[in-house]
Amino acid sequence: LLQGKYTEAEKLLTSGLKLAEQFGAEQPEVIISLNNLALLYDHIGAYTKAEPLYLRSLAILEPLSALDQRDLATPLNNLAALYAKQGKYPEAELMYKRSISIREKYFGLKDLKLATSLNNLAVLYCTEGKYTQAEPLYQRALAIRTASNQQNSDLATSLDNLAGFYADQGKY
Repeated sequence: LLQGKYTEAEKLLTSGLKLAEQFGAEQPEVIISLNNLALLYDHIGAYTKAEPLYLRSLAILEPLSALDQRDLATPLNNLAALYAKQGKYPEAELMYKRSISIREKYFGLKDLKLATSLNNLAVLYCTEGKYTQAEPLYQRALAIRTASNQQNSDLATSLDNLAGFYADQGKY
């Protein structure tokens, strides 16, 4: 996948999924395989192939996660991103909000993946013209990433997104 050999990656991921399914549909390897194959399809723009895989992984995970939902956060965020790319904004917003809620509850208010979900929802709101809802999310994501003291591309993304947001608002 990282080398851009998508056909080969699809074959390997599909084979891995079939192998994992032989040990039972509720095995963690099945869920991981479903998400990895969905990410591949999402990456290459095969959204109609990606969505059922994300939904299937969530259908397996949700009953298993009745008491502890922390494993749902990433698949929900991934599905939300897919919906956003397809212009399914209400569905994307719902998935992002669920992911954020789970991350806040189980991982705390300083979780770096929480910052990613907050940023993603802010981008969605900007796309929809909901600027007053986007700004505090951008600011929270930036605050989390700044507090982590990690100088990386995620911090740069937060800075860039907030700067672009302010420029678009004429807040030079």
